[in-house]
Amino acid sequence: STDVSRQLTKQSLSGSRAKIVKLGTTSPQQLYALVCLDPEALGEAIDQMKVLDAKARKAMKKRAKAEFKDMDKHLDKLE
Repeated sequence: STDVSRQLTKQSLSGSRAKIVKLGTTSPQQLYALVCLDPEALGEAIDQMKVLDAKARKAMKKRAKAEFKDMDKHLDKLE
């Protein structure tokens, strides 16, 4: 019996940073990456979006800031 599963993704996550990247040592080799969203980098990415006007950029940044604040509140409850 053989079971094969593959997950391939090609996605650009604006405002994210790879914090940890490790290459596995077993066969088949696997790549592990911890990617985190950086609020400051996200703000910069929004500022650089050419398809958005200033009003849309401002609204997007405001929503992102509110979501980060809400996420922090939920994370604080876990501790």
